[in-house]
Amino acid sequence: MVSPLLTLLKERGYDMVVLFHQYIVGACFRKILYWLQHNISKPILNSLMGISTFNYSQTPCSSSERDRNRNRNHDFLLAILSFQTTNAIPNLNKQAQAALDHQPFEIYTEETHTELHALLCELLE
Repeated sequence: MVSPLLTLLKERGYDMVVLFHQYIVGACFRKILYWLQHNISKPILNSLMGISTFNYSQTPCSSSERDRNRNRNHDFLLAILSFQTTNAIPNLNKQAQAALDHQPFEIYTEETHTELHALLCELLE
């Protein structure tokens, strides 16, 4: 039953990874919500949201690992273009536009690290 459905979706051009991610969120949203609202999580979230500035440090990453992450980062950056955010994220938007235009892009840089943090906090609120 599932196999013919997946074949049909693939033939119609649906991205299987995106569909899988949507399924996971749909199937697990109650657990995720519980975790976010649990008393143990609140101090962690408060600490995370209380950080306003921090130093950037380049994350060591092999070229093969960078290549594996590229598609996920590409999809995330494209999603950013549709976000309505409270905080300005011009550097992330610039990288997202580069990804959309099939130009080289980097998601975590000295220019974007604080914007990513602000976006994460906004998404968790």
